[in-house]
Amino acid sequence: MTIVMLAAGTSSRMGERNKMLLPYKGTPMVAHCCMQALFFLESHGFQNTLLVATGYMKDEVEKALEPCMDYARNSKAGVRLTLVHNADYLEGQYSTTVCAVKDVPEGDAFFISLADMPLVSPSNYKALIPLLKDHDAVRPFIATGTNNGAGSKQKVPGHPVLLSPKMKKAIEENPNIGSVNRLLKDYDVHEVLFKDTSWTFDVDNPQTYETLSM
Repeated sequence: MTIVMLAAGTSSRMGERNKMLLPYKGTPMVAHCCMQALFFLESHGFQNTLLVATGYMKDEVEKALEPCMDYARNSKAGVRLTLVHNADYLEGQYSTTVCAVKDVPEGDAFFISLADMPLVSPSNYKALIPLLKDHDAVRPFIATGTNNGAGSKQKVPGHPVLLSPKMKKAIEENPNIGSVNRLLKDYDVHEVLFKDTSWTFDVDNPQTYETLSM
């Protein structure tokens, strides 16, 4: 099992601060998100991998991840942490996804997760595992209070997303499609509705960061 953690963005809506480095529960946000992923991987089995894709402020983000790298090195379950740098991170999140997915081992199911979602815990990853089955992907959603005009509530897509092994090749062969959302429209995606907003809460701007309980 592999988790691809995207941590390459420029945090343009945060002003002068890089949200990856903002403190949350005593640690940089990127490190907190990666530790939650490592906790899950360590409990799930032997020699699982966390791939962290960096871009903007690469050196500073890697420095923040040193405790995570130490944790992986000392893991009795042989959990691995691999850093992947996307030199073309200014091309957007999907560019980083394509770059990172190349390092997903063949035959591995894998998650795509975001390092600006500090409320995601090991239980989020665990909840998706039994739902993949023969689907190409499992995608969490949260229902909003807004009616879509067709008699049902609108849905907001969340993360992490769990993808079957075949989706590695699909992403690699579609480097210009622009987003995982667009790619998944052509595949069998099991959409699962949750109530927990941890699936959709991301730190996008100073206002959302200020709502976090530190």
